Amino acid sequence: MSQYYRGVLLTFLSAAGFGLLPIFAVFAYKEGASPYTLLFWRFFLAGLIFQVYNYYVHKGFGITKKEILYVLAMGILYTIQSSCFFLSVKYISASLTSLIFYTYPALVAILSSIVYKDRLGFKGFVAVALAFAGLILVLGNISGKLNPTGVLFALATALVYSVYITLGKKVLTQIPSLTASSFIAVFAAICFLVVGLLSGTLDLLPPEKVWFSISGIVVFSTLLAMFTFFRGIELLGPARASIISMFEPVITVIFAALLFAEKLTPGQIAGGVLVLFGAYLVAKVEN
Repeated sequence: MSQYYRGVLLTFLSAAGFGLLPIFAVFAYKEGASPYTLLFWRFFLAGLIFQVYNYYVHKGFGITKKEILYVLAMGILYTIQSSCFFLSVKYISASLTSLIFYTYPALVAILSSIVYKDRLGFKGFVAVALAFAGLILVLGNISGKLNPTGVLFALATALVYSVYITLGKKVLTQIPSLTASSFIAVFAAICFLVVGLLSGTLDLLPPEKVWFSISGIVVFSTLLAMFTFFRGIELLGPARASIISMFEPVITVIFAALLFAEKLTPGQIAGGVLVLFGAYLVAKVEN
């Protein structure tokens, strides 16, 4: 298999892994799990495995004290983003959360133009306009009562993640991606441990059925998804990898329909297509 097709396959596996994240979360909520229980165990186990990998492969942790401060900031942002994402899935459908979240490439384009003075250009403005037009369509074509709390959490997820990526653009030029990810996971696990214990919503010994979802989140939606995404970037470059990653919400929508009978209206589908097309144009502009 050629390098290109290996990269495509690995990046698609990454998109599938991340796309299954809200699906596993819904299963866990049905068994009575709390968001902070899932988040703590996700980042504790993933962080532990990443740290062991870094130590034995790189013969050390490969990060300076100064770099830890940058990674700590990213860890805090990722903690907030993950909290908002899991809380959103608790209030609205997995499909809706995923589609709203995918407005983040447009937000990244806006933030990059402000922080790094990257010019959006005409195509960039069109991409951003399409993404937000799609968002309006998605939110304006929902059958039944729309839970505003879930929508706000989903929008917060996209906004915080765009800040995380904008900061990461600088940090990841100095620190290898997997090294940064391992420390971000550790910081996130500590945050969720503290918040979960203080709020009384952390279950350190979750029921057996919840471990199925936790295992899926750790193995498929964290370790596999991150490893394959970083490898895909190495083989394809960030722009192509980002474009293929847009299959993530498609995976979520398909599995949510098959497993939970979630249905999208024609308006929602049209809005989702516009959101993804806007994200595609952003990736093309950055290329």
